[in-house]
Amino acid sequence: EPEMTASPHGQPVSERLSSLWERPRVIDHIFATVDHKRLGVRYMVTAFVFFLVGGTLAGMMRTQLAVPENQFLGPESYNRIFTMHGTTMIFYFATPMLTGIATYILPLMLGTRDLAFPRLNAFAYWVFLFSGLFIYTSFLVDEVPDGGWFAYVPLTGPNYSQGLGMDFWTLAILFLGISTTAAAINFVVTILRMRAPGMAVQRMPLFLWGVLDMAFTILIALPSLTLATLLLALDRTFGTHFYDPAGGGNPLLWQHLFWIWGHPEVYILLLPSLGIISTVVTAHARREVVMYPLVAVASVAIGILAFGLWVHHMFSTGLDLLPISFFSAASFTIAIPSGISIFAWVTTIYGGRVRFSPAFMFALGFIVTFVIGGVSGVMVAMVPFDWQVHDSYFVVAHFHYVLVGGVVFPVFAGLYHWFPKITGRMTVPTLGHGAFWLIFLGFNITFFPQHILGLLGMPRRVYTYAEGLGWDTYNAISTAGYVVLGLGIIVMVFDFLWSMQRGEEAGDDPWEADSLEWATPSPPEPYNFAHLPIVHSRTPMWLDRTPERGGQLDRIEDPMDDGREVVTTSVLDAAPDAVLRVPEPSYVPLFAALALTVAVVAMLVEVYPVSVAGIVGLGALLAVWLWRSPAPAPERVNQIRDRVHLPDVRIAGPHSLGRWGMIFFIVTEAVLFGSLISSYFLVRGSADEWPLGGIAEPELILPAILTALIVLSSASMFWAQRQVEGSADRNPPLGMLRLALVVSLALGIAFLSLQAYEFHRSEFGPSTNAYGSLFFMITGTHAAHMGVGVLLIGWTLLRTWFVSHEPGQRSDVPNVALYWHFVGVVWLVILSVVYLGVRGL
Repeated sequence: EPEMTASPHGQPVSERLSSLWERPRVIDHIFATVDHKRLGVRYMVTAFVFFLVGGTLAGMMRTQLAVPENQFLGPESYNRIFTMHGTTMIFYFATPMLTGIATYILPLMLGTRDLAFPRLNAFAYWVFLFSGLFIYTSFLVDEVPDGGWFAYVPLTGPNYSQGLGMDFWTLAILFLGISTTAAAINFVVTILRMRAPGMAVQRMPLFLWGVLDMAFTILIALPSLTLATLLLALDRTFGTHFYDPAGGGNPLLWQHLFWIWGHPEVYILLLPSLGIISTVVTAHARREVVMYPLVAVASVAIGILAFGLWVHHMFSTGLDLLPISFFSAASFTIAIPSGISIFAWVTTIYGGRVRFSPAFMFALGFIVTFVIGGVSGVMVAMVPFDWQVHDSYFVVAHFHYVLVGGVVFPVFAGLYHWFPKITGRMTVPTLGHGAFWLIFLGFNITFFPQHILGLLGMPRRVYTYAEGLGWDTYNAISTAGYVVLGLGIIVMVFDFLWSMQRGEEAGDDPWEADSLEWATPSPPEPYNFAHLPIVHSRTPMWLDRTPERGGQLDRIEDPMDDGREVVTTSVLDAAPDAVLRVPEPSYVPLFAALALTVAVVAMLVEVYPVSVAGIVGLGALLAVWLWRSPAPAPERVNQIRDRVHLPDVRIAGPHSLGRWGMIFFIVTEAVLFGSLISSYFLVRGSADEWPLGGIAEPELILPAILTALIVLSSASMFWAQRQVEGSADRNPPLGMLRLALVVSLALGIAFLSLQAYEFHRSEFGPSTNAYGSLFFMITGTHAAHMGVGVLLIGWTLLRTWFVSHEPGQRSDVPNVALYWHFVGVVWLVILSVVYLGVRGL
């Protein structure tokens, strides 16, 4: 990217931007960085380490099963290793690795300088790291989880799983969920609001479609896993009865909640992987993927259909045939959009000028293995066939063909494709091809025989088997395949490590690829782009560098170097609509993650005062984090408006990125409450009476008062919101704003006080039976959200005295108001279900 001679500040553009976007101190690079590239590399390296650990655990299992009646591992050790293998590969490798690739590539491909929320990005990484370290400390204290990565109850409940093993698991998954949710919100807002000017939705690269669909799916699917895990933790620690039939609970509730997340999780992993394959095929076949609109729509369709498949895993649980038939049909249907992508890639390759690089070979390997996994998936979608192979090694084979073939191969393709961009050096082609063939052959030798083992009746999750069942040879072949696969991984790691130091210099665009990340140096500068690009096509590196532009991309002439500045754009057509200044490097995300870690560890050992202290510390750090938003001065915005020569460039106000972040946070919280209410109805539907155990129906006087309080408080917050949004061109009337906030705060505190009084005088508790557990869970979860809202209102009130409410500093009031209105709506739902619904009203 050629550099403009000088910035408006009299320095060379690169020198000025480097001083803004790079910190000179090494300690800041390690602990305070918010640079998406550094954090993306950390995600990828950390996830790959977990991949190696999980692969080692898999090798121990394959060694145990290589011969019948093997004594290498006992049943307890096997269960622990099996649990940690699945947990590691699903939770700590696959999703974080794809998150890391997206974290690094998204801003470059979007033509911007960072993600929407850089500090949130850093926080998400630290939480992921500390969660992984937390669960692996279970090996140090000999309390390793042993209930399977799916944690089926009642096996993992308090009666059948003693010790801290499954407590490690539940807390680690809850801990990790915070990181995953934060990353998903960041991706959604970044893709929707920070695309290069001109990159309308119909010009987005397919990788962006995949990541966007993945992030939306996470926001909708993950809350059910969070709820399922939280309910299990409460059953284990506090004696609640969500899954306990003796107390009126329903163990089938776990399977519903888990698989509402679990099957979409397959597509959470698959969607960005499909985007990687589209990117690699385009660059290495040197032809745009054919049927782009259909492939983009197929990606969206897969994300939507994924939510109609969870009972696919529950065909053998005794459900009625009507719902089973529906979910069986849905399982067939999702093969259609998947097939569209396959045919599009094959057609693109057939008509392209293929470069058989290691990246392209892994893409081909994906197509082959994913088709096999898809065919076996259609087989298990047939209910009679599923009944025959359910919980057999046929399902193990299918699962690995979909997840290893559908995720690991695309990940390796992406790593080889973007390795020159990340490191500035090329890999060794001979080593890359050797690694591919070892991995491809080893994978198929390992897992294809497991289809046959399943058809021969070998059940999954067994630690040994008797001689004479016909399983010996296939297990031996499978273990031999693991050795070949492991050798391929070793060769690939050696290739990467060697090439990082001694590989041939790559240049900026060694693949002559089509997307914007290749418009930057390799590796990119800290600021990514000296001048933000303007896009006119889906393949800007191929079609936008016209002779009229001197063979260069169109771009914003102003270097935007008054601070760490970027332009945000509209959702559909990517028209510039705001000037944003992103935050500086900060230690607060690290300290916030550490405070959360302290709280989680204290919960594990039941030292609750320390846990509360950790949560209080986290809240204080978040208050510091959000205290002041960096924003360019109004006169700076006017300068940029004049220089950019693009319409409708204004400062970020109530419709800032923070507002979008709050909207998607509310989306995932709404799904959490929806899952909780659905759980209430499922347990109630299986009960002979409701409330259980002769508990009296709830009174309505106190709930009516609570409703009045929350409606009035929502009205006062709307009043506060109007004070800010009604004064777009002037400072808001602070007196009226403060009065409205004080009224909302007082009403919120009154609500919580009366709610506490209701809890105190209740004649039953959370551990009485399932009704008591659900009543206190639903109302208590809402009360916790009310408490957060009260703290946010108090924080906003303080800011009216200490922080300017000029443009760019006043988005906190509308954001907090939006959250408060959401909490009010949730209460109305709770009132109708928990209080009025019991009386049949």
